[in-house]
Amino acid sequence: MNFKLFFLPLFLVILYIYSCAGKSKLPETMPEQTTISYSETYGMSPYYITIEITGDTLTFTEHPPAISATRIKWFKKIKITDKEKLYKLFIENKFDKIKNKQAKKITYDAPSKGISIILSPDIMYNAHSNANFLLSDKDGIRFYTIANAINDLATKYKSQ
Repeated sequence: MNFKLFFLPLFLVILYIYSCAGKSKLPETMPEQTTISYSETYGMSPYYITIEITGDTLTFTEHPPAISATRIKWFKKIKITDKEKLYKLFIENKFDKIKNKQAKKITYDAPSKGISIILSPDIMYNAHSNANFLLSDKDGIRFYTIANAINDLATKYKSQ
């Protein structure tokens, strides 16, 4: 009986530590000055896309693949509730816990996708997905869930 009483609190402490380790450190409420960024590049190609959400403004920039092509840039005011929904995805997917692993070989012409969230001048989290900075399957799913949501938000406002 005493044996079980000894290990029950120990088990509960270990369970508590394990459950806290998996939680996001992002604040539950989105800080007012939060900036969310997404970028997509195609190696040595001049093609790129950037999406940035600062305040209530979404900025979309695209440079088409042809070197002589004209850069496309537009701005749209977005609903703060849309930004808050996106922020909740960062929490649900534990964006601050996504870790990249350095690849063993360097790929010089690697397409790349990157996401960053700036909560304040001192607090920023970012993650990348490319051949040089690998993601585990679990982190890849979380990364692309957020990346797709950012792209979907840009698509929604582009058509308005």
